[in-house]
Parts: sequence; C-alpha cells; structure tokens
Amino acid sequence: MSLIQLAPLTAIAREHVYRHQQWIEATLRLPLSEALQLRIKGLELVKLAAPHVLPKTLPWDTCQLGHSAFSAKVRRVSTPPNVLPSLTIQKLSNNLAAQGEPEFIWKTKWQDCPVALHFEGMQHPAIFINVPHQSIYEGSSWREVTLVRRDSVEELLALIEKCQASYHLPSMRYFGVSEPTAVAPATWSDVVLDETATRLLRHDFESFFQRRAWFRANRLPFRRGYLLHGPPGNGKTSVIRAMLSHPGISGFAANLVTSEMDDDRLQAFFRNATENTPALVVLEDIDRLFFGLDKNEKSNVSLQQLLNCLDGVSTQDGMIVVATANHPEVLDTAILRRPGRFDRVIEFGNPTKELRSTYLQKMCPALVGEALDICAIASEGLSFAQLRESYILAGQTAFEEERDVTANDLTNAIQLLQATMNKADRKRMQKSGFDLQDSTQRKYARSCLHDR
Repeated sequence: MSLIQLAPLTAIAREHVYRHQQWIEATLRLPLSEALQLRIKGLELVKLAAPHVLPKTLPWDTCQLGHSAFSAKVRRVSTPPNVLPSLTIQKLSNNLAAQGEPEFIWKTKWQDCPVALHFEGMQHPAIFINVPHQSIYEGSSWREVTLVRRDSVEELLALIEKCQASYHLPSMRYFGVSEPTAVAPATWSDVVLDETATRLLRHDFESFFQRRAWFRANRLPFRRGYLLHGPPGNGKTSVIRAMLSHPGISGFAANLVTSEMDDDRLQAFFRNATENTPALVVLEDIDRLFFGLDKNEKSNVSLQQLLNCLDGVSTQDGMIVVATANHPEVLDTAILRRPGRFDRVIEFGNPTKELRSTYLQKMCPALVGEALDICAIASEGLSFAQLRESYILAGQTAFEEERDVTANDLTNAIQLLQATMNKADRKRMQKSGFDLQDSTQRKYARSCLHDR
C-alpha cells in the first residue's frame, strides 16, 4: 500500500489552499481547520480528473501506472467556480498496448487548478492540488497535495488498498526525471534461469516479503542486495522487470556515469527511495563507474559515497538494491565481497544448450524433438537476445512465404546471424582504435566495443 504521511504546509501550498478556502470548505462541508493535508506517496490521483473534462472518446492515459482501477471508482469531478482548469496534453506511442488496444494514447498533466474527486464508496470527496516543487532529486516538478475530511481518511485508505490490490503496473523513476515511466510487466516464467540463479535470486526474492517476521526475529536487516553480472543480452533486464512487477513495489533507477550525478544527488536519490518502501533501486552498469573508456563520459560519484549509500539503505526495511555489470572483474572488492551491500552475486552468462532449448521452445512451441536439438546445438555461443533475433529473422522468412516458422528457417537464421557477427568481429580485431599498454585494459576495451 502507498505510504501516506502528514505533510507540512509549505508557503506555496498554503497560498493555493487559502486562495480557494471557501470552495474547499463548501466541498468538504466543514471548516478548513477540521480537514487534513496528506501527501500520498507513489500515486498521482489528480490525473484522474483529466478524462472527465476531456472528450471521453479518445484514449487517455489513466490506464498507465496502475490508475485504471482508481479511474473506475471516480463518479464525478468538480472544480472551483470561475477558475479555468489548465492541462498539458501530449500524444505518445502506447508501448504497453495489448492486442486490440489503441497504438497511441494521450498523456495529460493537470496543472494547479484544485479538483475534487468524488469516489465510489466514499461519502465525501477528496481534493487534490498540484503544487510546483523543487528538489535535488527531481528538479522542477509538481507535488500533489491532498485535502480530506478527518472522518474520510479511513475510507480513502481502504480505496487505495483495494485498487492497488486489484491492479499493478510496474513503473520506474529514473534519476533526473520527475514522473515515473511505465515498464512492460513480466513474470518469472518469462525468464529462463539456470538452477543456481533460480535458487539464489528468484526463490530468495519471491519469499523475501513473506519473511519479514523471520528477519526481525533473527535481528537481521529486512533488505536484500543483488549484483547481476555477465555479457549483455542474457536476462538481467528481464529479471529486473519481473521484480518490478511485484505488487506494491516502487522502482528507482540511476546511471552513475553521467555528469549530472554527484555525491549529493546520489544521496538524495537513495533518500527518496527509502521514503517509498518497499522499493527496488537499480544501479545500471555499475562497472563503468570503476573503469570508463569513453572520454565523453564523466562521473562525479566517489566510491566512498556509493558505499556509504549502500550501507545506509541496509538499515531500511523493505529496500532491495540491484546492480548490473557487464565486466565484474573491474569492480572493487568492497562491492563484491561485502554481504549487506550485495548479498548475492549472480552470473548471467551465455546460455547452455539446455537453457537454449528451453528458450527456443518458449518462442516456438512447435519446435520439439530432434529439430529442437539441432537448433540448440547450432546456436552455441549465442546470448538470449541473439536467439530472439534469430527467431525474428526466421519469422521474416516464414512471413514472406506465408507459412509458419520451421526448424530449417531457424537454423538458417542462426547461421546467417553468426556469420555477420564473426565478420564484424574480424574487422574489429584488425584495428581496435585504442593504444593500450596493459593487456587487461586492452581486453576490457574490446569487450566494451563488442557490447556496443
């Protein structure tokens, strides 16, 4: 359930509230002194008002970020008289559309006009106001202020709990971006893991939220840290999506190798995550912080500050930190060898023959027996992403001939993809473009170029 905190009235929030005090008191049917101002973490319910004042025939974005369940509970909306509601509207591609849904949606942003939402199951409405806000983590953004009768708080909490339990769409708050971004949902059955990763990662994560009492009984911090390492295209991102799809979890992501990130902003980033637990913090390509080759890349984050932040969240209930690395050999031992920062270090290497068979059959259920075995053997050395691309290439051939994908299509696609990759590798090896003396650096440079 979203965290609800009593929030102090800032000067600008008081200005908005007192400007519309007469309307607020008439809407809530009590003096302002008998209402409460709440800050509802993780939800932006003010956006539910937009479809009620705009044409209902157009596809609006209330389905995004889990708002569709709330939208169905809105009976009507009301705004102060003689106040002009202001909205920003943007047409976006509907990347999460299911079959039969519109390819585009209209994203709306409600500005600073107060709005009362009359919810089904609540005797009195709740009033929402967007207030301009400045923070280190988000920069210039809007903060939602909620005004509600004291005797309506329990009804509002019950509504939030019920709607969130019935619908969860994962989202991620990226560093420097004020609004969360919807993430395509995934399940653990979508991910192909070996036995070690299944036990150390999947089973540990799935049972984590059920083991709160056990952690506390054993005086252990109720948090987890995972470091996922290995070459690109082998499932690290898919695992993170499966984690984000856990009901009620808030996602936060940061790239440490950027000039905008420094020690102070990193601390503010972690602080924001700890205020929104249960939270999943994702640190992308953490190895680039320790060894960067691109002269255009810059990081102002120190190793000591990163360690301080990781140690700080270890005392926070409901915190999960996930870091990804393509080259773990360059990581400092303070990162690799200290449980409590990253409790589990799991390799995501290129899949074995058995894992390739499982993955290929997931994509093409008709591929069985000897045909499946031939394709799995032929694809040795390929990553999961390359297997997927091989299937797409095979599907292109089958589509052009108006038939289903065959094992022959897939083996031909695998061979063609391998040939083009080998040719690119030979050209890259002829002239690397780097003059590195140290053999370890030279090997790492080649790997970075291959990743790109």
